[in-house]
Amino acid sequence: MPRLHVRPAAGDDVVAAFEWYEAHRAGLGSQFADEISRTYAAIEAAPLRFPVVLDDIRMAMVRRFPYLVYFALLDDAVSVIAVLHGHRSPVAWRQRR
Repeated sequence: MPRLHVRPAAGDDVVAAFEWYEAHRAGLGSQFADEISRTYAAIEAAPLRFPVVLDDIRMAMVRRFPYLVYFALLDDAVSVIAVLHGHRSPVAWRQRR
């Protein structure tokens, strides 16, 4: 099973979304963080089951929240590039490749 590495920009994405959800309803940010953790675990366990969206970049949908996790497979790791709202422009994550 490959090791999961979250790039700093992707970590910032998660923090910003957490803060937004928490500001709108107490506890919702924690629920979002739990779903992100579950999504990361699923990616780490079986990264090839997620669809390729461009070149070597794959995408996983986050349950219960309209977020997508974009990641790339490396030799010995999975690199999370971005965690973005589904309505964001694809340009946002493509610039991070």
